[in-house]
Order: sequence, then structure tokens, then C-alpha cells
Amino acid sequence: MTYPFLHLDGNSAGTVSKESQKSLNGKLTRRCAHCGTKLVKSTTFSNDSPPVVILSLLNAKLKKNQKIAVQSSTEDIKTSYRLRGVVYHGSYHFTARIIDGNNCIWYHDGMTTGKDCVYEGKQKDISDIGSVNGRRATLLIYVPT
Repeated sequence: MTYPFLHLDGNSAGTVSKESQKSLNGKLTRRCAHCGTKLVKSTTFSNDSPPVVILSLLNAKLKKNQKIAVQSSTEDIKTSYRLRGVVYHGSYHFTARIIDGNNCIWYHDGMTTGKDCVYEGKQKDISDIGSVNGRRATLLIYVPT
């Protein structure tokens, strides 16, 4: 089974949710060579929804949504996903935050915390999920709610 890994490079200060929908389904800049109409991209997942959706952020200005929805079939069935992990990069080093089922955030930096994760607090109390210790979010990891 393959899992969706989307690169979000929207050049606006929109939301991750909107940019992921545009990445999955939306108008393309190319036109049909035969009739000249704009091409449309439509992505659906057969059978079951993917168990994880990973979004690669190429635009740090995008607002990070706690929830996104993904169409799972051609029958307009949408599955809701909740943010459960963020990978950060900066100074040639990766760190991460894990968001558990109780919306508690745990920070991991192998260089400073070793094999342990450090409790940071509840998700609602974290002012900026998009950056931590001078590093910016590069991957958002969503799982079904």
C-alpha cells in the first residue's frame, strides 16, 4: 500500500487544508492539446482511506490546520484527519513534536533529549505549532480521527 505524500508549495498565506485539497483536486496550468480546455487533477483513493497522510511544507507561511479532510473514493466520501506529528528542520538538524490522543504535545530532539520525549503541554497551549527552537515545520503527519 502506498501512502499519500503531498508537497505543498502554495505561494500564498493560505491554509494547509486548502492547499492539500488543491494538490489533490484542482485546475492545472496546462491545457488539453486537442481542445484547449484547462486540465483538471482529481485524486481519489480506492477502497479505504489511507491510514496516514504526510504533507511536505515548502511554504512556511501556510497556516497549519489541526484537521483536514481527504476524499477516499469516487462516491464523495471524505475522511477527517487530525494532526498527530510535526517534523521540524533547521541548522542541518531535524526535531519533532508528537501529539497524542489526549492532545498533549511531546518534543523530541535526539541530540538533547536522547531517546526520551519531553512533555510540552496541551495542544491548545502551544502558540506556534509551525516552529520550535528556531526550526520550522517541514512535515505534517495526519491520521484518521
